[in-house]
Amino acid sequence: MKYIKPLWMAVACIMAVSCADEYKATIPVPDKPYDVAMDQRLSAYSVLTDYVSDPEFRLGVNVDPADYAKHGLTYSIVHTNFNQIETASQFLPSTLINEEGDYDFSGLSSIADVAGKDGVSLFGPALCSLSNIPDSYLKGLIAPTIIPYEPWSEQVKVADFENEATGTKYPSSKKNVGSVNVAIADDPAGVQGKVLGCTKLTMDLPKVPKVTLPAGYTLADVSRVRLKCYIVDGKATSSRLQIETAGYNEKDNDYKTTGEWLDYVFDMSKIKLTAQQMALNSFSLCAGAYGSNISCYIDDVQVQIDHLKGDDTVIEKSDAEKKEIIGGQLDKWVNGVLEVCGGNVSEYIIYDEPLDDESASFDWAAYLGDGYVADVQKAVNDAVGMPVRYFVSQTLSLGENTPADIDEIMKSVAALEAKGVKVDGINLVLDAVYRQEYSAQVKNEAAVEKAMAHLSKIDRPVRISNFTVKVLDHSGMQVSPSSLNTVERQAVAELYEKVVRGYMDGAGANAYGFSFSDVVDGGVNVAPWVANGNRNFVYEGIVRGLDRK
Repeated sequence: MKYIKPLWMAVACIMAVSCADEYKATIPVPDKPYDVAMDQRLSAYSVLTDYVSDPEFRLGVNVDPADYAKHGLTYSIVHTNFNQIETASQFLPSTLINEEGDYDFSGLSSIADVAGKDGVSLFGPALCSLSNIPDSYLKGLIAPTIIPYEPWSEQVKVADFENEATGTKYPSSKKNVGSVNVAIADDPAGVQGKVLGCTKLTMDLPKVPKVTLPAGYTLADVSRVRLKCYIVDGKATSSRLQIETAGYNEKDNDYKTTGEWLDYVFDMSKIKLTAQQMALNSFSLCAGAYGSNISCYIDDVQVQIDHLKGDDTVIEKSDAEKKEIIGGQLDKWVNGVLEVCGGNVSEYIIYDEPLDDESASFDWAAYLGDGYVADVQKAVNDAVGMPVRYFVSQTLSLGENTPADIDEIMKSVAALEAKGVKVDGINLVLDAVYRQEYSAQVKNEAAVEKAMAHLSKIDRPVRISNFTVKVLDHSGMQVSPSSLNTVERQAVAELYEKVVRGYMDGAGANAYGFSFSDVVDGGVNVAPWVANGNRNFVYEGIVRGLDRK
């Protein structure tokens, strides 16, 4: 592996004398520019598939479906150097679902059709996972049905005098019993039965000494007071309501008509009650026509209690309902994938990102049971009508923890197999980092070697997916491929070689396939080709890794 160190070079300056005939200096000029020499060197290599001895080995690359369908540079490179394509992380339930809960499989359908017609295999997307799923949408489907609380009001009769004896004396708002002519009487209209009457009251009202609300309610819950009033005679100037010591005049009520029963309504918000009064369950009430020499009757005193606050009605879905809903959603995804992939895909990720399960916020098994992955696998086998290979896939960054992560993946595989899932191989979505800082890269290289050697611990075919290398400068910032000089690019190429060679050696007979993230340099990934379609040193690194000579 090359490591880039600062080099200081001494430069000698040659001074020319004035007599050109006496001294001539010759400055050597390269026969060819370096890029031309590099192109000639790299053009000596054959296409990548020629360096793979096993005809069943999948040498692949990640492609953008729209770009691939254009049959341009990417398409040409793929068909001369690779035998498989993939669309890593491009077709996920979380990104394909719309607001209505439907999946847009058009992109997957397009790439599957093109691959099928061109004879290039397509590595299929994930069928089951707790990652990259529309968990919020799924939770919403099985959330309880909540019927919002609707405020309502009830009329409660608090005084109607029917059980009182005729002639029973009552007080007024200003005078006590016996000192004022207020008493129970028969309704002069013969309609209301027993009523409370008063005679010749001036700026005074008949009083009900004690009105009691239903248990648990206070005056704070009362929004209106209603009653009936029958005016015999007198000079009324308004109607009036008084609660305890607070009252107000209400001119919106009819206080002029005599000889018939009138409906009075009083708004409690117009009475300035104290906090102590608002907390009362029992209180005194005075009401009626108000003025000079008033003779009237009152009856049917009611309060309106407004139930403004209350709990929403929560209707939980049953376990059976949840299973049906969630099962339908999983079926929608799996059936949609199978429908568009058809007979063009024979390799699928049966379970994706198992090491991320602990942080998942949604678990299919909670509703479908622990055997749901096996059920999906059986459904796929019944539907496709051809042999299918199933992989467990995990995204990893090559480093010191990679061997331990591989061990954890195999534990997850064992757990799946215990539940009846057939796992044919392991798919590792890998990325590596080349560090321009010397000591960091030495440590990084050792970790890569150890990680690739640990592939020998996997007891079944191993596929590397979407492999990419990013370059970090001394401060840890990513470096654009376009800014790499020749020496740096050669160093990155050697990292490619080390990873590919390490995979081939580590996996051994289980080396199933290797797929790269990019065809052409772009963004932050260093790729085997540059934008004009020419190979670069990364290509050479891949060749050496595959060839292992």
